[in-house]
Amino acid sequence: MGWMNALQDELGRIYGTQEGLRISWTIVPGILGDFRGMLVKAAAGRTVREVYRMEDGRADLKLEGRAVQKGSDRKLLVTKIMLGEKILGENTEGIIVL
Repeated sequence: MGWMNALQDELGRIYGTQEGLRISWTIVPGILGDFRGMLVKAAAGRTVREVYRMEDGRADLKLEGRAVQKGSDRKLLVTKIMLGEKILGENTEGIIVL
C-alpha cells in the first residue's frame, strides 16, 4: 500500500470515510505545497521536519525531507510521512519528489 492510500485509510479511521477523502484531496496538497516551500529555502542536505495539525486538533501530519543538490540539479525529497505516531511512509531516497 502506498503512503497516500495509508494516509486516506488513517484519516478515514479518524474522521470517517468521506471526510478523510476530502482532507486527502483538498488539505494535503496545500500541506505538501507549504512543505515544498520549506525545502526550497533549506540548505542542501539539511533535514527539514514540520508538523501540520488539523484545525480540529484530531490529527497531526508530520513530514520530514531534505533538498539534494547534484551539480545544477536540485531535488526536493519527502523522506518520512507520519500521521500521529504512525509511519505511513519512510525512505531515505525519498517517498515523494516535490
